[in-house]
Amino acid sequence: MSSSAIPLKTDLAIFDRLDGLPTIPIAAQRTADLVNDPRATAEMVAQALSADQSLTAKVLKLANSAYYGIPGGVSDVRHAISFLGFNTISQLVLTVSVISSLTTKGSDALSLRALWLHSLGCATLAEILARRLHLPDPPVIFTGGLLHDIGKVALMQVAPQQFNEAVAVAHAKGIKVQAAEALVGLPQDEVVGKRLAERWRFPMPLRMAIGHHEFLGVDARRSVPRSLGPVVDVTAMANQLVRRMGVGDPGDKLVPDLDPDLLKRLNLSTMAVDTLRGDLMRAIEHSRTLLDLIG
Repeated sequence: MSSSAIPLKTDLAIFDRLDGLPTIPIAAQRTADLVNDPRATAEMVAQALSADQSLTAKVLKLANSAYYGIPGGVSDVRHAISFLGFNTISQLVLTVSVISSLTTKGSDALSLRALWLHSLGCATLAEILARRLHLPDPPVIFTGGLLHDIGKVALMQVAPQQFNEAVAVAHAKGIKVQAAEALVGLPQDEVVGKRLAERWRFPMPLRMAIGHHEFLGVDARRSVPRSLGPVVDVTAMANQLVRRMGVGDPGDKLVPDLDPDLLKRLNLSTMAVDTLRGDLMRAIEHSRTLLDLIG
């Protein structure tokens, strides 16, 4: 694309292709529904998963990984829940299901593993921040960070040539990949990710983290429920910090300045976030086990 390129009209056929992607398994959708049901029990989650042995096996593989370090391991979901908790197992189910549904091998312009490494860094740092800020459900915030860029993975699958072009434009012009997507006629990956999260009936905290981690202005925040503002802010801050630390590859090389409004909302100083680098690097080495699922 030439330097004189202008924004193109979004190719609406992309949305048809997105809607044609496989849905996540029924067992995973049922588990996602249970997350928001105050009457849900560990027995109900185990029963929902029992209908999908392949999904159960993948979840147990992760539960028995060095990342979680369950003494002696576990052989069934009920025991895994007793060690890891209902929320953690639920998030593992969603993560495994999404990765299995988005089966792209990556693109010529962006390594899929490098993108997932960026997402893993975002997830790890988001969870560290959530615990420091005493936010509820850090496992949910971890999953929001891990899945925040699923829109990019989906675009790799349904529009590989255009996505390659978007990444090339982002590098050539020194702009964010979201801006480059608009230039080549793609919907922005955040919009794509939110559409998938809604279609797959993700819990609302995940929908907000996936759909709003880049657009931090006042207008964008009006569509985020007040109670979920901290989830979006922590995901956005983790995304900015991981970009600054150079973990993985989000599709462009921009090193963002820390958003002062974001720092203020989270009551963080620049000195405080600078101390997170060491914590992230130690934690991400531990978390790399999760990339084994991705291959």
